[in-house]
Amino acid sequence: MKYVNFILSKSYGSLLGKVKVNQVEGILKHLYVHYNDSPVGTSTENIEVDANLMGEDDILQYQWEKHLEEEENIEKKIEVDQNLLDNVEKPKNFNILPWWKASSGRCAVVSKIARNVLSIPVSTIASESAFSTGGHILDSYWSSLSPKMCSLTYQLFHSVSAIRLYWIVELGFNGFMVIVKQEWAKCFSYSQILKLQHNEIHGEFLLILTNNSVCTSLDVSWNLFSGKILSAIGSLWRLKELGMGNNSFEGALPFEITNCSNLKVLDFKGNRMTREFLMFVGDLRSLKTLSLGRNQFSDSIPSSFRKLTNLENLSLGGNGLNKILPEEQLSVMNLSKNGFSGAIPSSIGTLDKLTIVDLSGQNLSGKIPFDLSGLPNLQVIALQENNLSGNVPEVVLSLSNDRINGSIPPDLGTCSTLENLDRHSNSLTGQIPADIRRLSHLNMLDLDRNKLMGEVPIGNYNCSSLTSFVLDLNHLSGNIPKSLCRLSNLTVLDISTNNFSGGNSN
Repeated sequence: MKYVNFILSKSYGSLLGKVKVNQVEGILKHLYVHYNDSPVGTSTENIEVDANLMGEDDILQYQWEKHLEEEENIEKKIEVDQNLLDNVEKPKNFNILPWWKASSGRCAVVSKIARNVLSIPVSTIASESAFSTGGHILDSYWSSLSPKMCSLTYQLFHSVSAIRLYWIVELGFNGFMVIVKQEWAKCFSYSQILKLQHNEIHGEFLLILTNNSVCTSLDVSWNLFSGKILSAIGSLWRLKELGMGNNSFEGALPFEITNCSNLKVLDFKGNRMTREFLMFVGDLRSLKTLSLGRNQFSDSIPSSFRKLTNLENLSLGGNGLNKILPEEQLSVMNLSKNGFSGAIPSSIGTLDKLTIVDLSGQNLSGKIPFDLSGLPNLQVIALQENNLSGNVPEVVLSLSNDRINGSIPPDLGTCSTLENLDRHSNSLTGQIPADIRRLSHLNMLDLDRNKLMGEVPIGNYNCSSLTSFVLDLNHLSGNIPKSLCRLSNLTVLDISTNNFSGGNSN
């Protein structure tokens, strides 16, 4: 999971990346349970036993079998957790199939999952589509083929049919450096979906990628492209998704981009774009997702963004912006690591659709607006690494490394959709509310390095998806709740440097 954590943090940022990692872990553990076929009739879990009909030896034997069953369940949980913590193999000369074969004894159940995921059919062409005039897919099954072999395969399909074929071409995560041959140009011109992400294609953006009147999705992110965006990009007028992030593009987005009136996703994060790039973005009225983080934007967000009435996800983190321009229709707003200063605008408290907002890594100061507590859909707000102070309003927050004081809201349990609660390294006082046990969607609880006192709430915890429970370096006392041991997905438990005493408490 170390590599998954690294990739998702790079792709989504540290905050949203944690949420994605928790989702991946949950899926893997569900798969583990599905593949872990226990023999029918061997479990004693659902067998009713009348102790009055059993002798002393029978009762002892029954208790021994229950003990063995419980130990076996613990060992099964340990296996999947150990697999997730295994060291990452070095990619050089690494062959995944022999590795899984050698590891099948140590990872019995997980190797079953891998066997199904990594299995390759004899042919990638289903029999019912061998004579079809519909779409063909060039995808990850072909990822080991050379450009020459791919182009020859294309010519084979083209020669057996007089009907123009529309392709889904997925050549991402390879080592391609150039794609300039005429055969490739023909293939690309018929591609409805063209994915070339995570290669090593370098130089200026290629004209052959724009000679296409049917393309709806183009992804060339994570390559080595440089220079300016060609005006020919406007010829891709059917585009709905355009991914050009993590290259070295610079300059402005050409006016011709406004021809792409159906564009819903625009990703240019991790380039060298300056403010002039934003000139025509406001004319892309169909946009729902706009990702422009880690560029060189400065000053304020253009007022033309107000025309993007369909925009739901806005990411502008890691730039030099100094003025917040809230948009009422947004559900995700990432403005982290810019140059915002002063107080948090109270107008953010009017964005009723917000689920995630990240204003971390700024120079914000003053008190947190009380209006934030009225946002009905808010799940996460990250305000760490600022100079904020005052009491915490009743809202879901990530507020590490600030100067937040006061107590945790006693009715926190009403935030039923809360997934991450991070308020470490502040000056919170008082007790942990008993309502915290009701947060059924909670994945991470981090309250370390505060001044919390009293006991950890006792009783049943409904947080079955909780993976991290961190309360170290506080002034907590009393017994450790035994109910914590029943949190089956818990992988991190740190309650060190407190004043706990005695044993476990029911």
